[in-house]
Amino acid sequence: ALAQQDVAQALQIISPVSAKMPAGPKARRLRWAARLLEARAKAAAGQSKEAANVVVEMIRAEPDAPEVVPAILALEEIGALALPEVTNSFPEWLAGTSAPSRVPAAKFGIAAAAAASSQWPLAVAEWRKFLEKWSDHPLAGLARGRLAEAHLAAGALAEARAAAAAWHDVAASRVERAEAAFLRARIETAARNHAAAATFFDEAARVTPDPEAAAAALSDGAWAAIDGQ
Repeated sequence: ALAQQDVAQALQIISPVSAKMPAGPKARRLRWAARLLEARAKAAAGQSKEAANVVVEMIRAEPDAPEVVPAILALEEIGALALPEVTNSFPEWLAGTSAPSRVPAAKFGIAAAAAASSQWPLAVAEWRKFLEKWSDHPLAGLARGRLAEAHLAAGALAEARAAAAAWHDVAASRVERAEAAFLRARIETAARNHAAAATFFDEAARVTPDPEAAAAALSDGAWAAIDGQ
């Protein structure tokens, strides 16, 4: 229903299912999947606060669950990270934690919330702290990309270029390599270095497994090549 943009039907289907999910470890993955789907449906219906509350309640209820990381990324995806009810939950979550495994995800959330609020100096500082401490964490690749994006948004092109290159060098998957190449293309476009931008758009188109993203990158690359002539 969501794929067909029938948000009302999606909410009608998922809300009662999500509310009746059983407790306990055996149903954990299904419970989180249902709640995150409910949050996405609410966000699609324009209910950003309600969507954020669904996710925050799950994080508070099961803060050590491995699904916390995708939950934070879901908050970013639905544009809810800048909401006060979300940003206030991360320090609270950190203050009450006794599980070291919980700290990197919360710190990632704090940095992402700063970026979502366009607090670029704070976002840069938090991403750097994250990478200094947890360079091998599963979220480190995303953090490298977010650091470069924060520099770009702040207009610090040299720093953005260096951060994006560092991410590109260690990208662990085709998707990540394509995203890094696309980001480098955006940075070179902002720097009016159109020949370099065209090269990176070309690489993104070759590497990405997403046909739509490949087509968009090819189109952007063609325009960059024209601009560079």
